[in-house]
Amino acid sequence: MRQTQSEARRTLNELARLRSDGEQRLKEVWFPLYAFGAIYVGMAPAALLVHRDHLAPYFLVCLIIASILTARHYRSRGRKGGVETSVLPWLITSILMTVGGGVASLTGFIIGSEFLDTAGPFLVVAAFFLVFSAVIQSRILLVDAVGIAFLSTTSAFLARGNLRIAIEAVLVGTLLIASASFQLLKAKYHA
Repeated sequence: MRQTQSEARRTLNELARLRSDGEQRLKEVWFPLYAFGAIYVGMAPAALLVHRDHLAPYFLVCLIIASILTARHYRSRGRKGGVETSVLPWLITSILMTVGGGVASLTGFIIGSEFLDTAGPFLVVAAFFLVFSAVIQSRILLVDAVGIAFLSTTSAFLARGNLRIAIEAVLVGTLLIASASFQLLKAKYHA
């Protein structure tokens, strides 16, 4: 009987450890942050070359590539570490962010609101980051959400139109890449 209780306790402890590892890995979002940061930095020249109202194909291609790379990253990492995490939360979030940003931009264009047309997509991303930060209890995503909201609302003082989008994209992309780098460095330091 004692041996069975001891085995059960070890099994429960191992399950608790695996769950904790899975939750911790879900909070480690450096790879998707790098991917989205690269998308936004790459968007800057695209906004200047093809106009901000024609960026949907760029985002569609980038979203597919980033989603595939993120899924491969999490699967590979799960195989190596023995704890697989679902990519579904990031995939759903990225699709909804992209569609929501497009709707905000299109709405701004239709009603003639340059603020909504230019800042709206970034504010949608900030809102999703805010919600996702609460769901997975991530301070990094919370800071990113506040940073994105700040950058997108204050960039109107720097420029207008396509140039504003390009500036916002570079600033937001740089923020996400810096956050990803910080999280990766922190993870390596604690490992």
